[in-house]
Amino acid sequence: MKRRNVPLLLLILMLLLTACVPISSSNQPRYTHDTAVHNTKANGLNLELLGFTWFYQKEFDQIQVVGTARNLTGRYLQACRIIINAYDQDRRFLGRKESFLRPTYLPPDKKAKFDFSLEDGHGVKNLHLEYYFKTQS
Repeated sequence: MKRRNVPLLLLILMLLLTACVPISSSNQPRYTHDTAVHNTKANGLNLELLGFTWFYQKEFDQIQVVGTARNLTGRYLQACRIIINAYDQDRRFLGRKESFLRPTYLPPDKKAKFDFSLEDGHGVKNLHLEYYFKTQS
């Protein structure tokens, strides 16, 4: 490879990397972030996290989180729960929460909502969730 091609390759690499970064639209709430979400125990996904939003409630010093998941199986799932470890932008642990999906009895390919709150939310600018799902057979 010739040296004159190196800057071009670096430019292409930078464009590819920045194309993968989620961009928030300006009409979303200021404290809505759904980045850095990954499933830490994905051994055959039954449910998929479609997304979540969050906001800080100053009067209670709490973060409220609302999200949506979908049943990926071809069968009904019951007692669907999401178990979450939450971190801030500095990877400071904010808490471990468990929330039942609503509805808890979920038909194939249907969506369900979940919500939970976290204490001590002041100063949080970005919320990172590590999660897994549990269902009852």
